[in-house]
Amino acid sequence: MGKDSVKYQLIIFDERVWRRDVDRVPKKQLDRIVERIRLLQSWSVSAGVDVKALQHYDSADFRLRVGAYRVLFNKDDERGEIHLLRVLHRSKLY
Repeated sequence: MGKDSVKYQLIIFDERVWRRDVDRVPKKQLDRIVERIRLLQSWSVSAGVDVKALQHYDSADFRLRVGAYRVLFNKDDERGEIHLLRVLHRSKLY
C-alpha cells in the first residue's frame, strides 16, 4: 500500500465558528461541500477536489474550492488529521 491509502480524520477546529459558517450556506451548496470534504479524507487531490496550498495566509494552510465557497483547513500528516477551520463565500474570504 502506498501513500494513496492514507486516511485522514476530519476534525472541526472550532464548533461554534464552524456552525455559524455552515448555517449561512444554502442547503444545496452545503450538500456539495460536505461531499467534497469527505473526499479530503483520502487526500486524493485528483479525485475531483480543487485544493490549493495558501501562501501569506496566517490562519489556514489550504483551501478547498466548491463553487463560490471556500473551506479553509490545515493538514497534519504526522497525526493523520485534517482540521476544518471555516466555510466562507469567496466574497467574504478574499
